[in-house]
Amino acid sequence: MAAVRLDALGEEHLDATLRWMADEDLRWGLLLDREVTPELHRGWFSRTKEDTSQAIFAIVADGAHAGNFGFRHIHRQHRTAELWMYLGAEHRGSGIAKPALRAGLDCGFGSLALRKISLLVRADNHRAVSLYTRAGFVEEGFLRAEQIYRGTAIDMIRMAYFPASTLS
Repeated sequence: MAAVRLDALGEEHLDATLRWMADEDLRWGLLLDREVTPELHRGWFSRTKEDTSQAIFAIVADGAHAGNFGFRHIHRQHRTAELWMYLGAEHRGSGIAKPALRAGLDCGFGSLALRKISLLVRADNHRAVSLYTRAGFVEEGFLRAEQIYRGTAIDMIRMAYFPASTLS
């Protein structure tokens, strides 16, 4: 099992991240239907550093940058956020998705002091839905035709994770 940790996303992670944004399978999962140019990518990175409603990390497995993990829509009063994550093609199927997700949940419920973490996932992304379900996420809703990807309406599932201590 690979040693997995989350590091703050930095300049040193941007080349790999930009390369991954060109991968069709990744773009399908993220519903990303526009080209990500180096300029757009740098602009995104600059904006995220100033945005306190986000926290973005590099997934590092055995010392190698393997993907990215983030929280968006962090709401400090309600202590909620929405997570997203992806792995580069060369790291998919390597067994690091679950430990990366666990590290992210530990960060969210630890240093970010969240009480609920949610996510949106394509209903037809069965691998991701399975990963999140096995990790303890529960379905909160099925959103028909919620997003458009390359002209096609895509169904989404909203899932959430609550630590046991927040449910009592």
